[in-house]
Amino acid sequence: MSIFDNRFHPDPASPAPGTIVDPNIYLSLWSGQRGEKEHVKCIGIRGELTPHHVPILGIYDDVLILMIGNVCTEWKGSTNPGLYFINHPSNPRGCAQLIEGIHMFKPGVHDGRFSAFVQAEAFHINRLDEKGKVVSHEVGQFGIHLHSGGPGEDVDKYSAGCQIIWSPEGYFGATWHRFFDPATEAMQGNNQSILPYLLVDATNLPCV
Repeated sequence: MSIFDNRFHPDPASPAPGTIVDPNIYLSLWSGQRGEKEHVKCIGIRGELTPHHVPILGIYDDVLILMIGNVCTEWKGSTNPGLYFINHPSNPRGCAQLIEGIHMFKPGVHDGRFSAFVQAEAFHINRLDEKGKVVSHEVGQFGIHLHSGGPGEDVDKYSAGCQIIWSPEGYFGATWHRFFDPATEAMQGNNQSILPYLLVDATNLPCV
């Protein structure tokens, strides 16, 4: 369960965006899963960068793994909404938090102008109260996208439930294009229209 904690601060230099990592553990997570056969996939690991893998709301404490064939790269990001939208939800039922599991994205447009991955199916979400506590569950179209975040430590207004990539040079800067462009090019080259996304809790990863 996500918590608020002002004592922990992630290392701003680690992991470096696009670091190549051993694919074996990540490939094994897809075994028998929906989307396993797709050439391009993504995994979000909630709480990977925090002590004891306990997610902390409001900071970039997660890791996203982009998988193009057997090549896996690691990107710091956030799979949880920022504190601004937790405290000021656009929906009166509370801010959205994507539930762990498999979700399908597709290339599209975020905020009317930015190339990103957008919902390709109904998603399962939690609704959070202002303390980050889960108060309900919903299924549907919520505009949850996979897109660029911003610089610094705080997620801030960059996510109201979206999955975001930390971008040290700024919103939809070079880091985002290093993530998005090769992924969509590989999808096009393999006649792939859907990006499978597996969201997991870091404590549930197999030991290596």
